[in-house]
Amino acid sequence: TDSCIIRVEEQGMMIDGSKDDQARNRVNPCLAYLGIDHVDVALNTHPHYDHMTGFIDVMKQAHIDRMLIGGSENVNWVVKQAVHRLREDGTVVERVHDGDVITFGPVTMTMIQRLHTDYPINDTSVMTMIRYRDCSLFMTGDIENRAQRALYTEPPEIDLKCDILKYPHHGHVAIDQTLYGILEPELVIVTAHEYPARRGFAFLKRYDTPALSTWYG
Repeated sequence: TDSCIIRVEEQGMMIDGSKDDQARNRVNPCLAYLGIDHVDVALNTHPHYDHMTGFIDVMKQAHIDRMLIGGSENVNWVVKQAVHRLREDGTVVERVHDGDVITFGPVTMTMIQRLHTDYPINDTSVMTMIRYRDCSLFMTGDIENRAQRALYTEPPEIDLKCDILKYPHHGHVAIDQTLYGILEPELVIVTAHEYPARRGFAFLKRYDTPALSTWYG
């Protein structure tokens, strides 16, 4: 399940909504358990079904005030369908850009995106650096080799060092070693079972970095 729920006092943000069955079976029960029936801001990192279609089911549990997307809402049927249903439910849909910052009380969320015409969709993912006082969480979407390199060849203005890292693309690819040396995470979260993410877990084992799979909740 690729969906992250961030709660700050009475405000909430979701990064990706997973896919429809995962939203019904995992995300919505989690929202209900936490008592969340309203999401202030949701972000879709990139227009793939396993990150976007779940928002349609999330709406049955929690109203979404604002939906941020990292590209055209007409890019494919996945985004078109979700945007249409969100607007029917009263959600405001907005385009987010590299460098945009959202603030929830003491939390800041800085958007990072590398857009090049020759990049595949995964590499255009909107990444999010989330900071709470001295703690940081870096959400990387599904970036692969090109966008990973671009993070240090075209660095953002903010520091990329983080305490917690959401492993890129479900752990399916190795992280660029130069980038990993910049990130220096103390904990890594992999949004996949250990078997399909075996390359990612093997990479982290070499660096002796603790890692958790979201497969078990």
